[in-house]
Amino acid sequence: MGRLEERGLAIPDETKAARYLRHIGYYRLSPYTIPFQDRGAEHRFRAGAAFDDVLDLYVFDRALRLLVMDALERVEVSVRAALTDHMSTTQGTAARIGDSGSQAASAT
Repeated sequence: MGRLEERGLAIPDETKAARYLRHIGYYRLSPYTIPFQDRGAEHRFRAGAAFDDVLDLYVFDRALRLLVMDALERVEVSVRAALTDHMSTTQGTAARIGDSGSQAASAT
């Protein structure tokens, strides 16, 4: 936390910041500080940047990621169901077994 404060990030509640840094981790949270930094090699924070701003961005990103993953799962299930339906109606039982030639050859 000291390094963040040295670079200009306001940390009004150090206990809260320490708790979040301990649970999330500095290296997990550090990319979320980039929009609040001035350009340059020193990684100084812009005036008015606060730890809560960084945390809010992290929470927003997490919520967005969960929404996207939920939507992606729905698309995946739908595509898989459509593919399975198509294969079963066009290929019959062999599509479920996975080898179209082995069933016919063993029946003769």
